[in-house]
Amino acid sequence: MRLPRRIPAHRCSHGCLWLHEHLYCPNCRTRLERVNIASAAVLVSHTTVRVNPTGEPIRLGVARTTTGATTLCVIRGVVRGNGRDRVVLVLRDGRFHALGRRARLDSDWQASASSRAQGQSAPRRHSRR
Repeated sequence: MRLPRRIPAHRCSHGCLWLHEHLYCPNCRTRLERVNIASAAVLVSHTTVRVNPTGEPIRLGVARTTTGATTLCVIRGVVRGNGRDRVVLVLRDGRFHALGRRARLDSDWQASASSRAQGQSAPRRHSRR
């Protein structure tokens, strides 16, 4: 599976950049337009959530793209946690995932990617309406 070089984002006329979809800019209340930005990012901080409904530890992090947008993401792969880890952001099922070096894309990822390539949409877990 090829990793995307660009991810969708939203920018206002004043230059504010948002990775999550909004109709209007939360800062200046102007209308946002959709743009594509580079998926390369730096993992600024991370933590491991050990108590959650699934019972398995989940690694979460804060990633900053090269264009300056910041987002919370699920970490996959090897990261050192020194604030300078280079990752690639991937939008999947409405969540951003930060893929570190040597991230393994298991069969679940590959199956959902091939179904989207064939025009079938993967089920979304959360809906913002």
